[in-house]
Amino acid sequence: MISRRGKNSNSIGLLPRTCLWAPSRMLLEDLAVIVEGKARVVVPKMEKFVRQDGLVEPSWAPVFYNPYMKDNRTLTCLLIETFSDLRHRVRTFVEPLAGACVRTVRVLLETGTDYGYACDINPLAIYLCRKNLCINGLQNRMTVEVNDANRMLIQLDREGIIIDAIDIDPFGSPVYYVLSAARALGKGGLLIMTATDLGALEGKYPEVARRRYGVYTRRTDYSKELAARVLAGTVARMLAIVDRGVRPIFTIYDRHYIKLAVYVEHNKKKALESLNKVGYFCVGEHGYPERHSRLPVGCSEMGIIGPIWLDSLWDDRVVQAIHAKLESLEVSGERVTPVTRSTLRKVDRILSELRVNAPFYYRLNKICSKLKRDVPSLERLIERLREMGFAASRTHFDPVGIRTTADFKTLLSLIAQA
Repeated sequence: MISRRGKNSNSIGLLPRTCLWAPSRMLLEDLAVIVEGKARVVVPKMEKFVRQDGLVEPSWAPVFYNPYMKDNRTLTCLLIETFSDLRHRVRTFVEPLAGACVRTVRVLLETGTDYGYACDINPLAIYLCRKNLCINGLQNRMTVEVNDANRMLIQLDREGIIIDAIDIDPFGSPVYYVLSAARALGKGGLLIMTATDLGALEGKYPEVARRRYGVYTRRTDYSKELAARVLAGTVARMLAIVDRGVRPIFTIYDRHYIKLAVYVEHNKKKALESLNKVGYFCVGEHGYPERHSRLPVGCSEMGIIGPIWLDSLWDDRVVQAIHAKLESLEVSGERVTPVTRSTLRKVDRILSELRVNAPFYYRLNKICSKLKRDVPSLERLIERLREMGFAASRTHFDPVGIRTTADFKTLLSLIAQA
């Protein structure tokens, strides 16, 4: 049973016993206190879980904590802040795969969110969660418990607890939790998710993609964006089952993951509108989508990709607001790391590419390799496309990618002239 009140209501004072005790499998000397954002949290000492290549392997730790996902957690906080500014205030937040609860603690400290719910199937993780609540004085603002993620989401729905935002960040695919999350969300809620199973999403393993996401796909030159559209399309189809419509408001591809945030509407009409934005397209002989036709006559089975999301992956106002918040963080120095600056550059490119009304980008190094030509200046090529009346921009998905409303033949002609 989920209660409104946290399980430990002791004052932080001199740190109560629950903040100091460690179970036998995790001794105090195996833990480290770190600062992330405005939170001071206890996590496993990650230097004990380093691979031969020198990188930390979070899955080896007794409690999952990924230091490389700090920026992902910062984006969650910014998305909730932005959603509260543009839609309605996020009062309740759920993290059903909590680990050490670093994300939820940061959300409660850094946004206007009143209350959080978190669970993990690992009792050691819940021990660290309660420890982190104590350290940050959040005992009365959060419920944590050992529980299965789907079970907790279903319980929240059954008990009528109104949830404004949910963040699903699993090791792999979030689709196993999407339906439960959709039912738990209140009207007009925010659903945030992270996917790391890029091999399936990008078409490297088409049979896995078919089984897990229900799509026909394959490797393409624009596989990174295809992965985002596979995920968004799957979410739209799944939520339509429970009469929810979705509208992607933010999407980012960063290193080993895709982060997607969607606005969820409890409305049968909106569900149908979302489904109308999901479809197929035919891959042409050149490997890129055929323009102006989602599934033309004569498109062989090997040339079909879908069903995927074919509409915009972003909301202009949301991206602008997040970009402004990231810039202000960089100026103030608050929460800023080299990774955050990298994300700022990505969001800057997203701000540009979302205004080009064309799904998918052209990967110039692949095209030029087939033409046996050097890759031209991307900035000059974009300038020429704009002079010809086409919209064009670089893309955050790929450093050598261009998004444009020009067709493939026009692009080839310009490359030949470069």
